[in-house]
Amino acid sequence: MKYHVYIKIGPVLYDICSEEPCKVREEYQQFVFYPMDAGGVDDEASSCRRRVCCEVRIVDRFSNIEGDLIYENPERMVFVSGEREYRLYAGVRGVCGIYREMKGKEDQVEIELLRDEIPEFEINLIFLEMLAMERFLLKENALVLHSSYIIWKGEGIVFTAPSGTGKSTQAELWRRYAGSEIINGDRSILWWNPAEKRFEVCGIPFCGSSRINRNCSAPLRAVVFLEQAAENRARPCFPPECIRKMFAEMSINQWNPKAVQKSLELIENISKQVDMVRLECNMEPGAVDTLRNYINRQ
Repeated sequence: MKYHVYIKIGPVLYDICSEEPCKVREEYQQFVFYPMDAGGVDDEASSCRRRVCCEVRIVDRFSNIEGDLIYENPERMVFVSGEREYRLYAGVRGVCGIYREMKGKEDQVEIELLRDEIPEFEINLIFLEMLAMERFLLKENALVLHSSYIIWKGEGIVFTAPSGTGKSTQAELWRRYAGSEIINGDRSILWWNPAEKRFEVCGIPFCGSSRINRNCSAPLRAVVFLEQAAENRARPCFPPECIRKMFAEMSINQWNPKAVQKSLELIENISKQVDMVRLECNMEPGAVDTLRNYINRQ
């Protein structure tokens, strides 16, 4: 018997299939879509631009890895064989999982989980990291941005900057003093929606320490680059500065030249179609008024 769980991340639908039952942690349930019948999933999930079939196997011993090692950090190692990627993910006692792209099948992957490391199959943070989301999102003209994401008057605003600059603080100020909704406190997906011919911002399961990760989408109104300052001031952020700042905060496979090039092209298109704002700000309510007044004038 095969068990299926459908996870919708922006324009990408993951069909996760396993011979063992799968639990989904409560904080990720909102990204799950359940089958209507044996033939498919509900209409919203079916409307995704790309469907990735992910076969999960719980194994006592990993199968062989192909290709050349091109990138590594403490959490993962990346191997490349032709156009295919293989990834090894670290666990408590060593490698806990392998991600493998299938030969001749662009949207089909395998994930092996080591039984000694994974006591039960669960959709959790570790497993979600193994889905190579940024790789498949990029194929649909979507990027993952390190940012706090709010919806204000039906439109999305994202605050981006290096960690510790005050993204979450500005999002909270907007919630308190402008009636906005905080969708994610740490990351967002910026996506070109070809049907609507506009850039949109989508929720994503990853949320850092904010614990806020709602599954909501909205037209993208503004990308706000934060800088700490004693006085509040908002002004345009022009290329190439905004492109450089966005690139630094994107989840990009920098070992892949094609991914880097496409990401830069997408960032450039975003900068041409969406308000790019440089906000020098403090942590007081006046920062909300400064940015709101600037956006309303655009």
